[in-house]
Amino acid sequence: MTDDESKFSNEATRKGMRFGYGRGQPSAYAPKQRFGKPQEHKERPQIHDRIEETREKIQSRREGDGRSQNNPLLKAGFEVQQTEFSRENHLLATKFRASFSREDEKALAEHLGKNNFRLGLYKEVEKDVQSEIADIAFSGTVERPRAGFSSRYKDIVDFPYKYSVTPHKPEDYDLSKSMWSKMRALPEFAAIEKKVVTEMAKAGIPPDILPEMSLNDFKHFFAVHCNVGGGYAYSKIFPQTDEKGNVLRDRNGKIVTTSAKQKATIEFITKNEKEFRDLMMKQPHAKQGYVNTLVQEMKRGSTDMTKYLSQHPDWKDQTAINLHHIVGKKDARLLESMGLSFEHINSLNNLCVMDCGTVGLLAEKQNDTSKYVRILAGTHGEAHNHETTFRNARMHKPSKWGEKTPPTEDGVIMRIEPAPGVACMIGVNGVIMDEQRKTFDLEHRCRPDLHPDGLNKQSNQPVNKDYGAELS
Repeated sequence: MTDDESKFSNEATRKGMRFGYGRGQPSAYAPKQRFGKPQEHKERPQIHDRIEETREKIQSRREGDGRSQNNPLLKAGFEVQQTEFSRENHLLATKFRASFSREDEKALAEHLGKNNFRLGLYKEVEKDVQSEIADIAFSGTVERPRAGFSSRYKDIVDFPYKYSVTPHKPEDYDLSKSMWSKMRALPEFAAIEKKVVTEMAKAGIPPDILPEMSLNDFKHFFAVHCNVGGGYAYSKIFPQTDEKGNVLRDRNGKIVTTSAKQKATIEFITKNEKEFRDLMMKQPHAKQGYVNTLVQEMKRGSTDMTKYLSQHPDWKDQTAINLHHIVGKKDARLLESMGLSFEHINSLNNLCVMDCGTVGLLAEKQNDTSKYVRILAGTHGEAHNHETTFRNARMHKPSKWGEKTPPTEDGVIMRIEPAPGVACMIGVNGVIMDEQRKTFDLEHRCRPDLHPDGLNKQSNQPVNKDYGAELS
C-alpha cells in the first residue's frame, strides 16, 4: 500500500468507513453489519428532520416574512427582553411590597407602563356566588358537591326516587324567583334554561323550594341531571348547538360541549389569525408545524397542546398559551359599579391571550398535581406571581399555608394587568393591540386606585427583611 493509499485508508477508518477498490479506483465504503439494521437506516430520521425543517422554512416564508421570523438574533433579543423585564419587575414589586409607599408604587407603575402592563390597587373582596357562576360558565365544568345543601334539597339528594315518582310540569317552575336569575345573565346558562326546567319536572323537584336552593343545590342538580360529558365528579353541562338549536355530536355520537373559554378562543383566532401566527413565529425555538397545529386547535376552542407531546416530543420547548381575565372572576361583583353587565366577565373584551411558559413545563405541572407551584411562567405568570394583599398598610401573610381569612375594611390587593387595548401578549413586547377595545376599556375603567399614602401614615415602614424570600 502506497503512502497516499495509507493516508486515505486511515482517514476512511477514522470516519467509520473501509478502504477498497471499486472498478479499479480507490474508494471508501460503509462496512456491512452482521447484526441489526444497516448504517443508512440510522441516518434516515435525521434526513427526515432536515426535510421537515426545510418544509417549515418554506411554509413560513409563504405565510409571512420568513427572514425576520427565523432570524436567531431577533428571537434571542425577545428572550433577553423577557429575562430583563422579569428581573426588574421582581425587584421593583418586592420593594413595593415591603414599603407600600407612593414612591415605590410610582417606580413600579412606570416600569410596567413601558412594557405593556399596568399596576392596579383595588379594594379587597371575597369570592362570592357570582364568582363561582362565572367560573362554571368559563370552564363549562361543574364539580359535584358532596355537602353544603339546603335542608329541603338534601332530602332530595338522599332520597331521589321519593320525588321522581311524582313528576311536575315544566310550566310549574318560575326560575326568576331563584338563584337562576343571576345565572341566566350569562349566555351559557341561558342556552340550557329549557333543559333545566324539563329536568326539574322529571326529577319531581318541588317548585316551591326554588327560592331556597343554594348554589351547591344547583351544582348537584346540574351534575346529576344536565351532564352531557365528563365523569361523576366533574361534569360538562353546556352542549354545543347549531343555528337551529340542535345539539351537535361528533363522529362517535358523543355530544360536543362548549364553554365561554372555547367561544372566546374561537372569536380571538378568527379576528387575529395572521397577527397571531407572525407573533408566535418570532418566539425562541418556534416551529411552523407547532404553530399550524395550535391555530387549528384554537379554531376548535382549545389552547391545550400537551396532548401532542407523545407524537411530537420536540415540541416541549414551544410556547404555551392561556386566557387571562383582566377583571378577575373574583371581582365580578364590581362590574355593576363600572357600568358593565355581568356578561362582560367572560367576554373577549375582558380576556387577554398570554403565554404561560413552554408546553413541556405545562405538561409537567399537569402530571405532578402533588407539587404546589408558586412561581408561574411567562407573561401570564408575571400577571399573577406578584399579586399581593395589604392590610393596615402592611403585606398580609397567612400564618399557615392555604389559610383563608375574610377581607378587612382597609384591605387592598395589588395586581399586575395587561395595559388597555392589549388583546394578546406573547412575550413582554410581543403584543396584538385592539384600538376599539382600548377605547372601551378606558370608558368603563371606573375603579379608582387606592394610593398607599391615603391609607396609613406608617406605610413607609418595611414589613420584614425576608418579604421576598418565597419569590427569589
